[in-house]
Amino acid sequence: MYTAVRIRGEALDYQPKISLKSLWEVQSGRNFEMCARFGCDGKATLVSYVQVPNKNRDRYIVPLCESCNAKDMELFVNAYDLIKAK
Repeated sequence: MYTAVRIRGEALDYQPKISLKSLWEVQSGRNFEMCARFGCDGKATLVSYVQVPNKNRDRYIVPLCESCNAKDMELFVNAYDLIKAK
């Protein structure tokens, strides 16, 4: 299942004690490997803060490649890759 998200570049006040990559791996139970954007087969190189439009103000972290992270539009990502940022 895929969910539309928008990238939110600004960081939260909350700073985890571990890297966002490690946090994503721990919370998801998976290895940080592939970009979560639908249709992209790129290697994930960073963790992005995203928000689901028209849902609420919650932010999530998701692995993306540099190219997908630079897009200023809605992206469709695998819902299983969204980890709620505290």
